[in-house]
Amino acid sequence: MSDIRLSSNIVAWQKNSFIDFPRTVSTVLFFSGCNLACPYCHNSEIVLRRLARIDLNEFWKFLELRKGKIKGVVLTGGELTTYPSDQIISLIRQIQSYGYKVKIDTNGLLPDVISDIFLNTRFNYLAIDVKTSSELYKEKLHCAFSDVDVRIGTTINLTTEYDIDSEVRITAVPGLLDESICHKIGSIICGMKLAFIQRFKNTKTLDPSYSKVEPFTDEELDKFRRILLDYVCECRIR
Repeated sequence: MSDIRLSSNIVAWQKNSFIDFPRTVSTVLFFSGCNLACPYCHNSEIVLRRLARIDLNEFWKFLELRKGKIKGVVLTGGELTTYPSDQIISLIRQIQSYGYKVKIDTNGLLPDVISDIFLNTRFNYLAIDVKTSSELYKEKLHCAFSDVDVRIGTTINLTTEYDIDSEVRITAVPGLLDESICHKIGSIICGMKLAFIQRFKNTKTLDPSYSKVEPFTDEELDKFRRILLDYVCECRIR
């Protein structure tokens, strides 16, 4: 069975999803804790470790019963890569033993962990959340790393080096994104095939003051999309 040390940090489970794993009906596991504190985060209870662990026995039974109907498992958070890679590898291998594909959501700040996981599991899809320009990570997101652009850039390069199906996701939050920041993000993610600009929702935010932040208009989002097209092959709004 999967490593109990990692299993104890799986705190939420969405049984069915049609949107989290491209072209794949999936089920989603949420891991507690994160190495960032994004003020607009809508998973505050997960990030702040306020939820109890789920019963993974039910999850394994679910995978067995849903073979052929659900095709993939999404591992998200929080931030999965803050846990030891050997524990993550053990979990993924067990999921794969049931015949399921695996997608990982990450902020891309720990490329060595991502590389180790991929080399030992060949997981199927990687979604990288890029938050803002590198200099704002410490000020706005309480990031402990001073080399954010290098770390995320290395993760981006892994997707090419290992030929991993992947996407970049940028949540458009006023104060964390503007035209200048779009260009800075673009220089980090340059060469990615697919990027998404995600609409900011001012509900259930980690920092309550962000519930008063007015989201960008569709016209503003499209302006950001067109800027990013100078750096990536395809950029969509969702």
